[in-house]
Amino acid sequence: MLICSAVHVGYVVGLKHVLHAGVKHRLHVVGCMNGMTVHLPDLVPYLVTCLSDKKALVRSITCWTLSRYAHWVVSQPHAVYLKPLMTEVLTSLVLHYRRK
Repeated sequence: MLICSAVHVGYVVGLKHVLHAGVKHRLHVVGCMNGMTVHLPDLVPYLVTCLSDKKALVRSITCWTLSRYAHWVVSQPHAVYLKPLMTEVLTSLVLHYRRK
């Protein structure tokens, strides 16, 4: 899961850098996010598995990343993407409250 952590942390650091840049660079981010849609069929299931990572930071960044593509997830067949995502999110909530 170290790869998962490095990818997410690298993405967030890169995104912060771009957001502090000018408007021209922000437009590139929008184009990049549109270009990501071809990778989402492979990326979303991988990110869903990262939701159960041992490290809280990885889980948090994964949730944030998935939230950026929620519009895509809900527009796809629910049994393929939305149901596994919601199952993992709800499972982690239940486990969190059982520990308290």
